Amino acid sequence: PPNEPETLVLAPLPPSDAAWSELEAYIEDALVAFEVPGAAVALIVDGQIQRVGAYGVRGAGSPELVDENTRFMIGSITKSMTTTLAATLVHEGKLGWDDAIVEHLPEFRLSNPEWTPLARVRDALGHTSGVPRSDFRLFVEAPGVLDLLDVVADVPTLALPGERYEYQNQVFAVGGYAAVAAAGVPLHGRALAHGYARLMRRRVFAPLDMARTTADFEVAVP
Repeated sequence: PPNEPETLVLAPLPPSDAAWSELEAYIEDALVAFEVPGAAVALIVDGQIQRVGAYGVRGAGSPELVDENTRFMIGSITKSMTTTLAATLVHEGKLGWDDAIVEHLPEFRLSNPEWTPLARVRDALGHTSGVPRSDFRLFVEAPGVLDLLDVVADVPTLALPGERYEYQNQVFAVGGYAAVAAAGVPLHGRALAHGYARLMRRRVFAPLDMARTTADFEVAVP
């Protein structure tokens, strides 16, 4: 409309030296408060890296300082990456968010057999599978890709898939491998593991120019 006031859009400004110093002080205090040996931080403004900082050491009692090239184990940030990988397959029509997990991993099952076909890819990746959190087994064993299916089947479900949010690591991993299977990777443990690493490299790391990021622990820690 002609009488509507114009909207002023301000471009984000790079941080001032004072603001960056304040952030660095906060980071250094946080390392002490949370007993974290070291950290690396990048501040991105409008898609451009404006500042990079490295703090502390690479491990408790280690003399090696963290720098801009230090690799970190990033834990559950891999969940957002796995979902991005799945989204590329959805975009290409190879996978659907509402696909039943069992459609891509036929041996998948829940403790309640009647609910198994109701669990969708979106339930696995959105933590609504109805399977409660069960992290203890992750600390005492390292299940293989297909062994995860048995682990999930052993955990009593608490709700119908899609009805309840419950953060669940093993089911999320199963959802990621369902996406890998949808891409045409054979349903064998080693093939799915290598397929996941390969697809992640091609579909997520490479497009984002993450040349030093890897899913291979032996490559990351030679």
